Amino acid sequence: MDKTYLDEAVQVTQDLIKIPSLNPTVGEKEISYYVERYMKEAGVEVIRKNVLPDRDNIIGRIRGSGQRPALAVVAHMDTVPLGEGWTKPPYEAVIENGKMYGRGAADMKSGLAASLVTLKYLAQNRKTLKGDFLLCATIDEESQMRGAVDLADAGIVDNDMTLIATEPSNLHMVVAHKGVAWFEIKTYGKNAHAGTPYKGADAAHAMALILVKIKQKIAELGIEDPLVGRTYVSIGRIEGGQKTNVVCGTCRAEIDIRYPPPLTPESVTTLVQEIVQTAGQEVAGTRGEVQSMTSARPSLRIDPNARILADMRKAYRETMGGEIKEIGVPYYTDVGMISVKTGNQKCLVFGPGNIEQAHAPDEYVEIDQIQKATEILARTVEIHLAE
Repeated sequence: MDKTYLDEAVQVTQDLIKIPSLNPTVGEKEISYYVERYMKEAGVEVIRKNVLPDRDNIIGRIRGSGQRPALAVVAHMDTVPLGEGWTKPPYEAVIENGKMYGRGAADMKSGLAASLVTLKYLAQNRKTLKGDFLLCATIDEESQMRGAVDLADAGIVDNDMTLIATEPSNLHMVVAHKGVAWFEIKTYGKNAHAGTPYKGADAAHAMALILVKIKQKIAELGIEDPLVGRTYVSIGRIEGGQKTNVVCGTCRAEIDIRYPPPLTPESVTTLVQEIVQTAGQEVAGTRGEVQSMTSARPSLRIDPNARILADMRKAYRETMGGEIKEIGVPYYTDVGMISVKTGNQKCLVFGPGNIEQAHAPDEYVEIDQIQKATEILARTVEIHLAE
């Protein structure tokens, strides 16, 4: 690949960072117009597919001969909110000491940029492709992944395709996803004066027992996978009560559970339900209820015989002169959601940036990784569809 394309990937990353696309506040409308314009200027077929009001997936396609199934790269356009603690300007894409800073630098505007430049490179240096190449720029990955769901529901991606998400993987090849489950838990008690707490029922106390029991029970399972590790429980939010001197009548919490096989969405849900029904009742007069906040996101592993594995290993060797590291990750991606929807087991993740930078203040991506990811991705697509 000519160096001009690698330099362009850096420039496109800067352009994308300068367009805020926070989910849920700002949304993807403005950035989608940049992506659409870039694809059209590259000379490829483009579809704008509406998913939610003012929120559209943008799909670029290069048609192949149909001799092989299509390969689709999936890259989301949204980012999480800024949060606190920034010392760098989040929307100026400042470059210092080989790093580019800004919200979305790692997650995943650099991955989107590498994908866009790969699309342009293939369009301008077109070999006869034996299968279609698609770039699907999606909405809402940082929430309910409704962009990915729509790709599957609309038949834009299917079980036959190979799928690559250009999420931050530190240039490693992600072959396994840890499962993800979000739950909302509510406890109900009875308000009373703090001087006479026996006339009330403390919903916050019941919630505390439930949350501690969930963490204890998960730890007791002792399940650990060599690729994705052990189960983690994070208590994302707790809210409840009215005033310091009032017994808490209602309490609400949101929890995130990341789990390896052999745990399943069903087994994790059952575990949480049983604890909510029993642990909270230790506080007289209280009751608890739980509901899932997400669709099923089971742990996933790519088919070990999927051709894309050998093709990316070859591309990495040719480009980097060594062997690519294969890993599992604790996060979920659009291709994971597509796998759930379609049963597709030819899904992997590869991209620039480190997941530890995702969602963090002073988020950054290394310039060198943007360029290497672009070159490896383009070569992988060539091997998979043209050779």
